[in-house]
Amino acid sequence: MALKGNEKRDYTEKIAKILASVSSGESVKRSCENEGLAIATFLDNVDGESYARARTAQADAQFVEMNDLEQQCLRGEIDPQAYRAAMDTRKWRLARMHPKYNDKVQLEVSGPDKGPVQVADLAMMDDNQLHAILGHKGGNE
Repeated sequence: MALKGNEKRDYTEKIAKILASVSSGESVKRSCENEGLAIATFLDNVDGESYARARTAQADAQFVEMNDLEQQCLRGEIDPQAYRAAMDTRKWRLARMHPKYNDKVQLEVSGPDKGPVQVADLAMMDDNQLHAILGHKGGNE
């Protein structure tokens, strides 16, 4: 539900608190619950750029928390199996929260001078055409 006039001004402070909470690593759901604002109302009324910045900061905060867990494990404060399980779920979640934490590799292929790739049906070519593509001189090589 989109807020109007005085109602919108009343929620401005709540929205700012929710953005700050999300930026510190808290979930949007829990942040909205803490401020007594429905998620749908928050999403309908928050500035898109502010929300995007908060979500990036949220991912960064959770990355820092992963480092803290690692240090606790190295000091023997956390069981290594529990640490591994916690890290696996956090890595999975973080990879979906922000592309910079995704280990998916994207490959881009282009032709000469970054132009389109040309595709040819080699089965339809004779030997001379195939040799021309391969840079060979025709004949029995």
